[in-house]
Amino acid sequence: MIKNRNVLLLIGSPKKSRSTSESMGDYLLGVLKDKVDWHIEKIHILTNIQENPDTITSAANRSDLIVLAFPIYVDTLPSHVVRTLLLLETRLDKSKERDLMVLINCGFPETFHNDNALKICRYFAEQNGLNWRGGIAVGAGGAIIGKKLPDLGSMASNLMKSISILADRLIKDEMSQDDSILRVQVVATKMYNMTGNIGWQKQAQKHGVQDKIYDKPDVKS
Repeated sequence: MIKNRNVLLLIGSPKKSRSTSESMGDYLLGVLKDKVDWHIEKIHILTNIQENPDTITSAANRSDLIVLAFPIYVDTLPSHVVRTLLLLETRLDKSKERDLMVLINCGFPETFHNDNALKICRYFAEQNGLNWRGGIAVGAGGAIIGKKLPDLGSMASNLMKSISILADRLIKDEMSQDDSILRVQVVATKMYNMTGNIGWQKQAQKHGVQDKIYDKPDVKS
């Protein structure tokens, strides 16, 4: 067991609250707090990267482990998360050994949509002397809608189990290259798509455009 570690959780969601990224990060921190007496910091990237970037870099330089939690946009990192990595590339104290773990979620059901972002994060770790500790790739992350994972009951059971596995790996300092990335699809594809379609229909009704929901104005006949 590793003792006296400094853990920094960087929340990369553009939402200031009720984000899937923060829900996953908070659950990981909760498991760690229950098992080890590590010092933990949590920073929301978007509220600091423009006005207080030193807050991020100072915390990163104090850390032994950086946990980066964010959603993907199309198939890559949000722009403010990219800016943070570029900032750390120039300001991170690389004389100190440090780990990087990621908690990535996407709005698509399938977890493979996270793969490009995973490759970027791993490359960043390799280029900047961080030990790559893998993490988790989550599909259908939108179903969590910022709720605490235990409050979601059975829907989040596999996700909570996987995050607990990540926590145990960190505590025991264990890492297998073969299974460094855990993959969890929160909701079955058929159910997720059906719920999403209902959501679109409700929004269309709210704005009085339910008769235009299937229009294709940019498609020539």
